[in-house]
Amino acid sequence: MFIKIQSLDGSYHHIKTDQISLVMKDVKNQCWIVIGQHSIQIGEHQHDQLITKFNEWWNVDEIKRAPVPLLDKVEDLQLSVRTANCLHNSNIEYLHQLLKLTQTDLLKMKNMGRKSLNEIKEILKVKYGAELGELK
Repeated sequence: MFIKIQSLDGSYHHIKTDQISLVMKDVKNQCWIVIGQHSIQIGEHQHDQLITKFNEWWNVDEIKRAPVPLLDKVEDLQLSVRTANCLHNSNIEYLHQLLKLTQTDLLKMKNMGRKSLNEIKEILKVKYGAELGELK
């Protein structure tokens, strides 16, 4: 089954319902639909409609995860100096920018190694239950 989604920028997307990974609101009440590693910002009304439709289609209650504060600064993650500098030098300032990157993207950054990558992955997992590439 396909659904038609209109993003906040006005573009339309036809999405197969079984490809939707997550429909969420962040702490700023911005609504998102996540399809694999891609995300589309949607309006609050459309978010509520999707949740209602999903509950009807699959007869399940809404599963909630603590919202990831996408506008938090990366500097607030308390990363090591080396890791923080790598991200800063690559102009990664906010959590939403970091969550759009994959492991491969990070390893391509100057001075970013496995140890720094693992540090980032661990903090994202423990603090937010989030993973790299989640908002791609």
